[in-house]
This record gives sequence, C-alpha cells and structure tokens, in this order.
Amino acid sequence: MKLKTLIFTILGDYNLSGRNSSIRARSLVKLVEPFGFTSSAVRTTLHRLKREG
Repeated sequence: MKLKTLIFTILGDYNLSGRNSSIRARSLVKLVEPFGFTSSAVRTTLHRLKREG
C-alpha cells in the first residue's frame, strides 16, 4: 500500500464525517504507524502533497 493513497483515504473519511477542520500530522502518524510507515515518511509525503497542491 502506498502512503499517499492511505493518507488520501484517511482524509477523505475524515472529511465525509462532517468535520470541516484540519487534522494534525501527529494524528496521521498514529493512524498509519500500524501499517509500517514512519513519522518521517508521513511528514515527507504531506510536504510533497502540499507542494503539488
């Protein structure tokens, strides 16, 4: 599984739940750690997603 795909899935579910606020990177890290992703990988992926727009 690609980290980018997992993050999009989590953010999509978060948005569909009716929340219109942001989610902290630390919270994403805790959610994806069981899948074997590191804090560094999450932060790098988030930075790239932000840069891509």
